[in-house]
Amino acid sequence: MAAFAELPEQAAAELESRLHDIFELGQMMAVTADESDLAEQVVATALDKRGGMNLVRVTARAPAHRTAVIDALWAALFPGRWHGARPRILSEAERDIDAELDRRTRPVLLVGDAQQLRGGGWQCLYGTWRAAADRYRPLPLIWTGTTRLTTVLQRPALDSIDNRIYLRYRIEPAHGQRRPAR
Repeated sequence: MAAFAELPEQAAAELESRLHDIFELGQMMAVTADESDLAEQVVATALDKRGGMNLVRVTARAPAHRTAVIDALWAALFPGRWHGARPRILSEAERDIDAELDRRTRPVLLVGDAQQLRGGGWQCLYGTWRAAADRYRPLPLIWTGTTRLTTVLQRPALDSIDNRIYLRYRIEPAHGQRRPAR
C-alpha cells in the first residue's frame, strides 16, 4: 500500500483510469519507473484497490527464458502441490496454463521486472496473451519494470510486442509523479 500512497492523487487517478481501459479492452500496457520494484508495486496496489480482478503475478528473474517463465506462471497459477508437478514437456504446461487462465474470472497478468526477460520468455508471455485473444477471452497483460524496459522493447526481435502495447505509463521517481513515456 505504501508504494501507491507515494503517487499524488491526480497521478493515482490517472493510472486507475488507464488500468480500467486495459481491463475493458484486454490489451497490453507497459509501466516503468526508475526503481526496479516501484512500477510493479504501484500497479499491484492499484489492482488490489480496484478489486474484482484475478491477479496472476509473475516476476521475471534472470535468466528469464521460456522455461523460467513457464515455471513462474505454473507457480502463480497452481500454488502448492494440489495440481501436481509441472509437465516436463513445455507445450503441455503451456496448454494447462492457458486452460487455467480460461477457467478464471477476469484474469490479469502482471509481469514484474520485464526488462530481464529473454527472447523465449517474451514470446511465451506474448503467446499466452495472443492465445487468449484468439479464444475471445481477452487477457490484460501489464509489463512492469525499470526505464530500461522501454529500450528493451525497441529491439527489432520484440517489434511485434512493442507495437501491441496499447498504453505506456511512466512513474517519476522524485515524488512518484508521472510523465508520458513517449
